[in-house]
Amino acid sequence: MNKYDELCEFRMATIDDVELIMRFIYTYWSENHILALDKEFFLYEFAHENRINYFLAFHKKSQELEAIVGFYQYSKEMIPYQTDYSGSIWKVRDCCDIPMLGVELLRRLLQAIQPRVYVGNGSNPITAVPLQKKILGDIAGKHKHYYRLSDRNTYNIAVVNHKKILPIISDIQYPFIKYNTISEMYKNFNEEKFKLRKPYKDFWYINKRYFNHPIYSYKLLGIQKETITDTVLVCRSIEQNNSKVLRIVDILGDCEQIAYIGSALQKLLEEEEYEYIDIYERGISSDILEAAGLLERTEEDQNIIPNYFEPFVQKNVDIYYHIKYDDVYIFKADGDQDRPNHR
Repeated sequence: MNKYDELCEFRMATIDDVELIMRFIYTYWSENHILALDKEFFLYEFAHENRINYFLAFHKKSQELEAIVGFYQYSKEMIPYQTDYSGSIWKVRDCCDIPMLGVELLRRLLQAIQPRVYVGNGSNPITAVPLQKKILGDIAGKHKHYYRLSDRNTYNIAVVNHKKILPIISDIQYPFIKYNTISEMYKNFNEEKFKLRKPYKDFWYINKRYFNHPIYSYKLLGIQKETITDTVLVCRSIEQNNSKVLRIVDILGDCEQIAYIGSALQKLLEEEEYEYIDIYERGISSDILEAAGLLERTEEDQNIIPNYFEPFVQKNVDIYYHIKYDDVYIFKADGDQDRPNHR
């Protein structure tokens, strides 16, 4: 018990709270947001059995909803200190007069779900990151952004002022195998090896998030190493300005195998005529990514490799995160960074 208990009631959301949460998002986040307007998609994202994966704070006196934080569970069963999670919209009502309620709400959520790993992806570097570091004691940072350009004269999505294409240096090269269904993937996917990594995502989550997504279409490409696949890339092709790019938004399994897919990535660039392939990540060694021919976009980079496509914004964008422990891998699709914002 602390001062917040005198002012607020904290609890997990139920199905009866859905319209209230959607109105809150409409009023205090964005009136055009898909989670404010599309109830079917909201339920697909956050309804789990009899629970809605949002944690709420109500003012005891006024009964107003003061703050919300959504979350995704990476396994079907929520087991204390074993299940991994990531966060979604985290917002306090604009006119709230309770100091630091947002931080307290997140702290209460973590007490309630007792995660093994909680990934906060897409943090605001000005308002949220300082609090996450100072008050929660989290590790906070910025994704590294890597890309590989196609060798062409004209780019309609990227802005290329300095074309640099790294050589593919490894003598070992593995091809991709495309998985069209979750059952195809799990015939030779080494899930036991994936369980050793943080965060771990189970069959239920991968099927729901990537194979059965109601709006986005994902390509799941296994690194074909003999009869066992230790690594699967989750990719999404995006078309814009009469051109297209391929984005690696998640990696399932052993990330070290990325060093041996440079030729396979180059083949994708050429056969599908992508302008570039890119990946936001946290946790993979730069040596591994560069061995695959992926170049890091630094602050000094003269090129623009866009991140926003809904709507399209031709500028470089950094993605920030916060985590408790250092041995965690993060990708763009963790949390809600690869979720449609508009329907």
